[in-house]
Amino acid sequence: MEKGGNLKKTILFICLFITIPIAFSAQIEILGEKYYYPFEFIDEDGNPKGIFHDIWSLWSQKTGQEVDFVYMNSFSETLDYVQQAENAVIGFIFYSPERENHMDFSIPFYNMETYIYFNENVFGIKTVNDIAGFDVGVVEDDYAHEFLINREMDVKIVTFASVKDMVEAAVNREISVFISDGPIADYYIEKLGGQSILRRMERPVFENKVYAAIKKGNKNLLRLLNDGLAKISRDEI
Repeated sequence: MEKGGNLKKTILFICLFITIPIAFSAQIEILGEKYYYPFEFIDEDGNPKGIFHDIWSLWSQKTGQEVDFVYMNSFSETLDYVQQAENAVIGFIFYSPERENHMDFSIPFYNMETYIYFNENVFGIKTVNDIAGFDVGVVEDDYAHEFLINREMDVKIVTFASVKDMVEAAVNREISVFISDGPIADYYIEKLGGQSILRRMERPVFENKVYAAIKKGNKNLLRLLNDGLAKISRDEI
């Protein structure tokens, strides 16, 4: 009887250990970009805002884990920062095999369409193959940047720090073609008065799921991320 009782206690202890959520004594940093409207941005008062800010604020409520939002000037900066900080989380990123070499990814929680945009005087762009021969703008280290490199296309890649900078260059006719996530490019095209200058390909060049990502190997943090995201319903996003 005694052995059986001890065994039950051991099993109960293991089950409790498995189901107790992980808590971090240090604040988790949610990394984002300052100019990624409407998903991530800094408002006029210097506060982080946006759709993804709201999602991660909800995640904080669901998990009881405090977070600190750190929004940077470029996506490249977030990639560098996450490798230097143990409790830093990129709050929005697409998966790629190259990125998986040095980052762990959460479960997906959003979808994003990416389009090819082009100057009104450019004709015949109906597929990604039609941009061959053009100078093509992308955000540095963005998924579209990797996409063009991996396809080894006959294009000259022109990199920018942000979608905002890239759209400004296109409106000023410094580039004729660029690739961007749709909602962000559309926002800046309207804001900068570029509706009559720029068009986009009818169909997205690709559609990706949105993940969070952390420095590779932090299993406890990854588990916490996934536990919290799993508690957020589609109606809440």
